[in-house]
Amino acid sequence: MSLTNPNKVVTEQRLNEYHNAILPYLGGMPEMVANKFSKGDLYSTEEKMIGQWIDGKPLYQKTFEFSSKLVGNGNTWINTNIPQSTINNIIFGFGKSDNQFYPITINCDTYINIMHFRNTNIGFNSITIQYTKTTDSPISIGSDTDYSTEEKIVGTWIDGKPLYQKTILISSQSAATEDYPLSNFGITNYDKTIAVWGILPNVGVPIGYYYSNGNYLSANVGSDKSLSVAAPTQANNFPLYVTLQYTKTTD
Repeated sequence: MSLTNPNKVVTEQRLNEYHNAILPYLGGMPEMVANKFSKGDLYSTEEKMIGQWIDGKPLYQKTFEFSSKLVGNGNTWINTNIPQSTINNIIFGFGKSDNQFYPITINCDTYINIMHFRNTNIGFNSITIQYTKTTDSPISIGSDTDYSTEEKIVGTWIDGKPLYQKTILISSQSAATEDYPLSNFGITNYDKTIAVWGILPNVGVPIGYYYSNGNYLSANVGSDKSLSVAAPTQANNFPLYVTLQYTKTTD
């Protein structure tokens, strides 16, 4: 129902017409802005441009659904048919099993392949990946970027405090576990950790990935306000992107 005309039904076609009418006045990339309007469409089996990565390139997302649960021995590979040559960075990947979410490993060979969380028999209903492309150039959509190496307010936490987000690049580490003071990254007055996620972009390994013998790639913020990264030998000397969401003591 329309606010200006109670007898007029709002259909998907009319919403699309509305988007197309106002997008030229919003600037930026129409497809990206339209997808931001239609949040429900972000999870689609069609490739969607959903935002922007820290290097300014458009960020894409695609979901792969399975008619029956995809169950394997922990090393099941799925061919996405996305040519490896078109992928610049893999930003994020997770599998959904009923109401639970698990990190997945993404490998680039000729095509992007996705592997189950190692050493489990999880059955996935769907898998979602986010990535950037080699064929794109950085774009400008104002200050409304999704990932940034600059601290930005992205919303509000349940207690009403501003929610901050920042993406940190750990170039490499040699020790199994290293602590990085948040002040080194320009983060001050850190209060509560809301979410931590990230990935080794070169090899598509997400934070939370299990290697072997109880070793995980992990990242968390301790009481000393340092980012603690545990990287098994297999993950050392690779760059790691860590995205933090948090609140501040001063708000």
